[in-house]
Amino acid sequence: MLARSHEPRFLSNPRRSRLLRTGEGFLLVDDGDLNGLGCRFTVAELLRDSAEEKKAAEAARAAEREQRAARKHAEKEAKRARRKSGRDA
Repeated sequence: MLARSHEPRFLSNPRRSRLLRTGEGFLLVDDGDLNGLGCRFTVAELLRDSAEEKKAAEAARAAEREQRAARKHAEKEAKRARRKSGRDA
């Protein structure tokens, strides 16, 4: 869990660290040279990421291009085979 391993850069020599769960997320309280420092963390579920949607769309387009190229190559090979079989007859 990220909240457990979080270490504020501006708190030197923490003597005590407490991680509390709240209705809104987590609260990390460190006691040290600054007489107690609190950091609030919120847990969230990712529902949508536009970057992932963009990657998926790009992958779909790439797959479509590969399918078209494979189909075109197969058509060329079939045409060559028909021409060759016509010469052999």
